[in-house]
Amino acid sequence: MTAQTWTYSGNPAASSLDEVRYLIGDTDPTDRQLGDEELLYCVAQSPSIFSAASMACTSLVAKYARSVSKSVGDLKIEAQSKQEHYRALSDSYAVQAGEAGLSVYALQSPFGGGISRADRANTIMDTDRVEPSFEVGNMDRPGTDRGQWRGGSTAWR
Repeated sequence: MTAQTWTYSGNPAASSLDEVRYLIGDTDPTDRQLGDEELLYCVAQSPSIFSAASMACTSLVAKYARSVSKSVGDLKIEAQSKQEHYRALSDSYAVQAGEAGLSVYALQSPFGGGISRADRANTIMDTDRVEPSFEVGNMDRPGTDRGQWRGGSTAWR
């Protein structure tokens, strides 16, 4: 495993790496949280800086979930409090990115089929599409599952 690099210019406007590092509070070179490679991965996988910051905080939540609270004399380190801190920070950045409570699929654009006649015809003729479980006219022909397709046109009988 190669050693990770850690850099911070002190100017969040200098690069997306520095901006994410600034947002998650990983600016102390004596207490490094994530390497440059990990943060650059978050930036590459995310549609916005706030989304990247949320993803980085989520990885820190996972990191501290593996840690155990320790105490030596008067010094007490609570891994759970760090985990809670980064979870709240991740949630906050997800809200700012507009992703709160949404899955990856919910961030995709919705599709409204059948808006134009050409679109409807292309959808109907697509042999790879999933057959609809119901459609207009299902109950018009007792004893059959579906209406009958009038071959070659976009109309139903």
